[in-house]
Amino acid sequence: MTTHLQAIEKWKNLPWTQFQRIKHKLQYKIYIAAKENDLESIKKWQIILINENSSRYLSVKQVTETDISKNIAGLNGQSRLSAIDKIILSEEIKNLSIAEYESLRDLIIVKVNGNKELLSVPNMKDRAIECLIKYALEPLYESYASSGSYAFRVGRNPWDIQKIIYDSFKVLEINSHKRILKIDLTKCLSEAHYNELLREVFLPQEAKSFLLSGIKAGIFNDYLRNSDSLYVQDRIAPILANILLNGIEDIWNSYNSHLGEEKSYASKSNRKQKGLRFGNKAIFIIESHEDPEDLINQLFQFLFLKGLNPYNLEFNLVPIVSGFDFLNWHFKVKAKNNKFVCYPSKTSCVYTKATIKNIMRNSRYKLEDRLAMVKIEYIKWRIYNQYCDMKQVKTRLWYLSKWTYKYGKKQISKQKKETRSASKEKLLSKVKDIFNGHKYQINGYIPNNILKYPYNMDL
Repeated sequence: MTTHLQAIEKWKNLPWTQFQRIKHKLQYKIYIAAKENDLESIKKWQIILINENSSRYLSVKQVTETDISKNIAGLNGQSRLSAIDKIILSEEIKNLSIAEYESLRDLIIVKVNGNKELLSVPNMKDRAIECLIKYALEPLYESYASSGSYAFRVGRNPWDIQKIIYDSFKVLEINSHKRILKIDLTKCLSEAHYNELLREVFLPQEAKSFLLSGIKAGIFNDYLRNSDSLYVQDRIAPILANILLNGIEDIWNSYNSHLGEEKSYASKSNRKQKGLRFGNKAIFIIESHEDPEDLINQLFQFLFLKGLNPYNLEFNLVPIVSGFDFLNWHFKVKAKNNKFVCYPSKTSCVYTKATIKNIMRNSRYKLEDRLAMVKIEYIKWRIYNQYCDMKQVKTRLWYLSKWTYKYGKKQISKQKKETRSASKEKLLSKVKDIFNGHKYQINGYIPNNILKYPYNMDL
């Protein structure tokens, strides 16, 4: 019988690097077969990958050690699995033909800023099977995914979209009359039937049946409710949404030809990407000579053909000179010099302010611990906004820094008189360390095109 220490040693000494190589090689096979539209080979390699020992061990390792929800238990109460439990779980997920999603556990998470988030959490076994199926589905989707889709894809991030928007409008003299159509597809997806969600998903039948039971259990509704949450990023529901919506960001693409010329049906590479989608939200760039009603009609037609209710589509048309919010950034033209700028949106600033104030007011922690937590949250926010023009929010940040110091000083006033002076100096130093010295580089992001093709072994 395997002891606890033996199990720890066995789990630790598994050839993880070799497992990764095997998984990646099989994903590459799926990717190439999909590029060649070889359906028989796709299914063959998917079955091999799902049944492969290395894939099963990696999926268990991911959901128990890597995913952000690794310590959150489902209905069966399992969360922090021992090495023995991980090995047992790797064996339990062998047979997908009898696997079916169990009920989800509804759980309210209190966020750092005090807001509450309702999560529907699967059991660990269901998460591991879902992860295993995701390994087989991701390379297939990547083989045909639109270049205008960026959320929940390996090697892509919001900075890619920020860079494209920057470059699209930096020469304002020829772009000032353009408009932006913002759309939100969440309500359209909320009424999607499970048959529509799985219609374009190509997987072995037992894997597809498992996903069907998961959608009925509520994994897709949980994604729609928390689409901006970190807790759904490692799940399979976002990929199902991406597959269903794939192509909507391309319906307004135009060919690189002179204005007034008739469209030439040249290669797809000659097309100009005018739609950018991140999850359930997208923007479209509309030229001055183009009719936005035409785009809206095409969006309605696309959604209707996908089995979605187009009348649930939320959209907003804005001139570029008025500015618009997207991905927690605000893009606009400065009135003083007609310069196109991007900086953190008001919503983002208010959220960060509320988060920091909530941390500072949390009396369960010592003042130094609260300041350490504030530093982590603020640095994360600065990293996300490192390619913005932070001068545009300098005043907001100064007031936030001032408030943090004043609140900390108020807490120090409760200390003994002889320690107050030293504590205030220490507080001032920590507040300066949190809020000062952060660098930013306007439009400085350099896309890594190699990372954008994770399953292409040639790259």
